[in-house]
Amino acid sequence: MAQFQQSKNLPENNGWKVSATTRQCVQSLAIALSLAMTACSDGGSSSANSIEPSSPTTIALQPDVTVETQARKLQEFESAEAFEQTLKETLLNHYLNQGGQSGLVTPAPLPAPQQPQGAADSVDLSTTTLATTAESGGTVQLSNGLTTTNLQEAGVDEADRVKSDGRFLFVLDNTPGRGVAVPFPIIDLPIVLPEPLPIDQVGSTDTIGSSQFYQPNSVDLRILELDSSNADATLVHESTLQIGGQSVDGMYLTGADNNALVLTSTSHGGAYWGYWDVPSFWGTTSSSIHHLNVADRNNPSLTETASFDGQIISSRVVGDYMYLVSRSSLIDPVFNPYEQTVSVEEAVAALDITSVMPQYHLSDGSSSPLASAANCFVTDLPQNSYYLPDIVTLAAINLSDLTVSDSVCYLGSVETLYASTSAAFLANTFYRNDFAVPLPLIEQPLPVEPLPVVEPERPSPQQPLPPVSSATTEIHQFNFRDGELEYTGSGQVDGFLSGSSQQRSFRFSHVDGYLRVVTENDAAVSAFESTPFDTSPERSPVFVSVMQPAGEGVLETVARLPDESQPLHIGKPGEQLHASRFIGNKAYLVTFRQTDPLYVIDFSNPERPAIAGELTIEGYSDYLHPVGENFLLGLGRGAIPDASGWGDNGRGAFATGIKISLFDISNPNDPREIQAIEIGKRGSNAESLFDHHGVTFRPGTDSEPGRLAFGIDVNDIPTDDGFSQVPFHSWRETGLHTFEIHSGNNPGIVESGKMIVEAASPQNPWGPTRFGDRSVLVDNAVFYIHGEQVFAALWGSVENYNGPR
Repeated sequence: MAQFQQSKNLPENNGWKVSATTRQCVQSLAIALSLAMTACSDGGSSSANSIEPSSPTTIALQPDVTVETQARKLQEFESAEAFEQTLKETLLNHYLNQGGQSGLVTPAPLPAPQQPQGAADSVDLSTTTLATTAESGGTVQLSNGLTTTNLQEAGVDEADRVKSDGRFLFVLDNTPGRGVAVPFPIIDLPIVLPEPLPIDQVGSTDTIGSSQFYQPNSVDLRILELDSSNADATLVHESTLQIGGQSVDGMYLTGADNNALVLTSTSHGGAYWGYWDVPSFWGTTSSSIHHLNVADRNNPSLTETASFDGQIISSRVVGDYMYLVSRSSLIDPVFNPYEQTVSVEEAVAALDITSVMPQYHLSDGSSSPLASAANCFVTDLPQNSYYLPDIVTLAAINLSDLTVSDSVCYLGSVETLYASTSAAFLANTFYRNDFAVPLPLIEQPLPVEPLPVVEPERPSPQQPLPPVSSATTEIHQFNFRDGELEYTGSGQVDGFLSGSSQQRSFRFSHVDGYLRVVTENDAAVSAFESTPFDTSPERSPVFVSVMQPAGEGVLETVARLPDESQPLHIGKPGEQLHASRFIGNKAYLVTFRQTDPLYVIDFSNPERPAIAGELTIEGYSDYLHPVGENFLLGLGRGAIPDASGWGDNGRGAFATGIKISLFDISNPNDPREIQAIEIGKRGSNAESLFDHHGVTFRPGTDSEPGRLAFGIDVNDIPTDDGFSQVPFHSWRETGLHTFEIHSGNNPGIVESGKMIVEAASPQNPWGPTRFGDRSVLVDNAVFYIHGEQVFAALWGSVENYNGPR
């Protein structure tokens, strides 16, 4: 499902507003389509005659039950010709079958694969480890009380639309609605003059060619000088970037004295809903990296732009390098199998592989391969006819001049990037062929009389353990240091990566050479909103796996929960994984159906993890944030259990307002909820529930408590639709809500105030007009970024704000 999810540029990632109901429908459709079609890079069984797999890792679950987790290491092609042969056979496999012609091409065996050979002067990174503490991740706090981007891992920067150095605030506004959509994309790479250009001319020399899908998007860059003493901001520069039909993914503030912004952007391609399964619509995406000199905040200029073929999946910055993952669909733009003038065989045979390999272009006119057929790796390729191969590239980009320091690539697919300070992990979920057809859609009417709820008992050691999931997640590890990359190993675990694109990276943690992974068991949940959830007591909803490099390209699974000695499930029957957070040698997991179990997983012995404790409460958390060593914040929703057992689309309960919980985790065996506050009613929303960049938290000191701030769309105006058991409420207001988090002798949450900047009116009764809420704390001031607008106030009196600026 990765290619569908990632390439669609879902509205929640582009500043568009999507209702909770719409988002649920889209996610349900995506799951259903991926199960039904095993579509686009994610599905199918491995091609056993193509790659000689490594020995499987066997994990004992109980005396007569074992699960084989096949560790499929990447292999190098023997030559560029072997790469070309495999690629063309895969294209034939797809086009002959999907184009309505009969017959499925069976790929010929590849030449014997050779092990990857490193350069003579390659750096040995195999012993590189990462030590984390309870403070790992979270909002970075600087000496002046500045909070920077909320990060998963300390020392691993993430792109976002807002950056600040405490004195200046940089804001990107990827304004929707400026383009005009027409049928089919042909977007040329931007051509940028090598001389530095004023920022308001960025893209003015772009060649858009015959774009027939999106007109060029415009992205506003605003720079404001902050006055924390008086809680105000002054606009010092504003400009519009024309970036040739691309959307900005985010930016990094980097360089000496924070004198540079590095922006990444990606074109939409033709990924309209009605065409997501048409291969030609995936072959026209391009991406760019823009280096802006902002030493003079009043007059920033473009100093370098690099363009390349393909779509950016994600990126991270460690030190002076950006580690960027992209995916390029190898489609010859001349060949359209649906309007073909030559046979499929002739078109594929004539395809020039070199011409469709991703290239990297600098503004001085120089070009080089971003990925080379001569040295690409390959994974097992599925024989499923819907599969189209992607070139997945991990590149190390020198932030000073945007040159490629090193790159590796493989023929396969990817949906998620997780990075520690020493390694990048590329992961992808796929479904086996024998599970490719979903269960039939079952219509379940609401019961006339409420049925009693029978809470299933926790499984005992005598009960059978979960069956093998139909989904598996493949993971490739690449160590890095100072811009050099080294392939370490590959493996796979049962289950799939759930959650939004931001949440999926939180399913991973890399500590002391061990990779900890949390996946969801698709055998325990439903693919359809109208299909009852599977509440069989023998199926654990969540798997926890621990992996470690074993040499020779193998990432070995050394432990998993549940297992033979610890058969208790993680999650009760029918529950789904909502939140996950690794802090030191513990993991905190939230599953939900009718109630919210918070599980504490102990990794003190990484090869023998154990469930340390469990707490069951109403509602659930979508995001978890550490508060020192003894407390944990949870942001999510309240919930009202449904006596019928149905609730929201079979979830067993009705979600209500935005819930903030403070958990005491000082005793891992007995986690407790100290306090919970619920804001708004059913229908309320907060971006921070699916994007952690919307959360701002500054740890407390001896003289002041911790400070929490995030934006909330509050729905609490009653409505009566006449049939809903728990009706949705209408929107009332949107603004920044602030809280003080006490973690000393009297722990608790205190509402500090709210900065309301939009409210319902006869002219606008439907909801907010701006999105992508962020906030920054500097000294005693709080700055709220709502769309392109900036509001400022002193902490404790945020109702008295200045703005918009």
